[in-house]
Amino acid sequence: MQVEANLNQSRNLVETISQIVRGYKLVRLLGTLSVACVVGVIPEPGRARNIQAARQAFTVLCQSPCHYRLLYRGQYCIEFLMVDNETVLVRDASLSKFSNTKLLSNWHPITGLLALFSAFGSPVQPIIGEQFLSTDHDFEAKTLPEGVVWASNNGGLFNIEIVKQVFASRPVSLGNVLGAGVDDQFSVSPLEEYLAAVYLFDFTRAHVKHETLKQNPQIKIHRSPDATFRFNTQFISFVLSINVKMRKLDLQCMPLNEQVQPFLQQSDLVVLSTYFMKKVAGPPFRTNAVKSFIAIISEPISLLKDCINIFNREVGHSQFMTNDMRPVMTMCLTVPPSPLNVPLAIGHQAVLKLTQNNQVITLFFIQFHSSSNTITVPIKCVHEQNNSIRPELYQNFINQNNQEYLPYARHLQTINNYLQQLPPQRFQNQTGGNCSFFLALKNVMDNYQMSPS
Repeated sequence: MQVEANLNQSRNLVETISQIVRGYKLVRLLGTLSVACVVGVIPEPGRARNIQAARQAFTVLCQSPCHYRLLYRGQYCIEFLMVDNETVLVRDASLSKFSNTKLLSNWHPITGLLALFSAFGSPVQPIIGEQFLSTDHDFEAKTLPEGVVWASNNGGLFNIEIVKQVFASRPVSLGNVLGAGVDDQFSVSPLEEYLAAVYLFDFTRAHVKHETLKQNPQIKIHRSPDATFRFNTQFISFVLSINVKMRKLDLQCMPLNEQVQPFLQQSDLVVLSTYFMKKVAGPPFRTNAVKSFIAIISEPISLLKDCINIFNREVGHSQFMTNDMRPVMTMCLTVPPSPLNVPLAIGHQAVLKLTQNNQVITLFFIQFHSSSNTITVPIKCVHEQNNSIRPELYQNFINQNNQEYLPYARHLQTINNYLQQLPPQRFQNQTGGNCSFFLALKNVMDNYQMSPS
């Protein structure tokens, strides 16, 4: 239809055919990207089963036979224009062509866009201007800082072979995001990896800001004149940045002050950083996983320490599936499919802080896996007045009236017995509080015998 409209407008068949030929290579590359949005399940050709994960995709808009716009998650827009048979102009379509400070209303700027393409080869002409946006600026006002030349405004010229490399899909491992012992993969291009990193970076900034507006006393945001985002909780200082070369988010974690060091060692902070980069900000790029992570780092230090111990079992040393029925565990950052009667959609934020009957609880979903079975356990950590935290089964999600569900419910009650066996453990120092979350979960793994199905 766009070609027909172009021909009717120009009334020049030769020019229209020339544009089609010039844009053919770009069209072929755009056709390799995932343009269908499939939520919940990723169908992979040639695989025995589909991957149960959420994945956002691209939308391609044709402006002319050699001019296209590429949308990602309905938030970012990139223009591609074939200048000649081998050269592509790449520019951020969120930036106005007529103003160096104006942003178009529907799109968000993509920091470091031209740097991504430059990482795969030199541009045809030197790129002039600033490529990375300061996180101090409020882009919701739809303006850019004055007095700065933005490289993405005029765009950059790249050989089509460089664009081909940026578009080329490759298999990326999900690790055990979907479950312990499951190492699923899906195909993703460097372009999608980078745009996903930018999206999660922008989302993290917005969510942390939202938490501060809710008067969350545990979180404070700091000024950052560069392209990093800096904030801290009651115990840890964080620096979030985009790694253009690796096309991922980096998170630096540092103790906020000397009083924190007796409770959180440097090794704990390394685990926290690694877990974020692999399980939170990695594929399949889930914003609700970010929300769960922010909720975890806002917890009291005793519960945070126990969560780090759980993270360490997931990313520190691999949990190998045992031949017997003893389970291994993972913490769910998003609500998984299960027989539980959960009033939350699959994929919803899984770590929640609630107040029930004047009592503060933190809700977790822990999955225990054997070689042939997985059981999802809702656990509430009860915050008691004596600064102690105790875990127990969250009974609200258990449907006792369903006969088919009763065997699953019996599993949960057995697990709850193991959770209750340990008294609250002293956390290094009395000022740190008491928490038995991790030790109770370890007790389940050491003693609970899972059935094959």
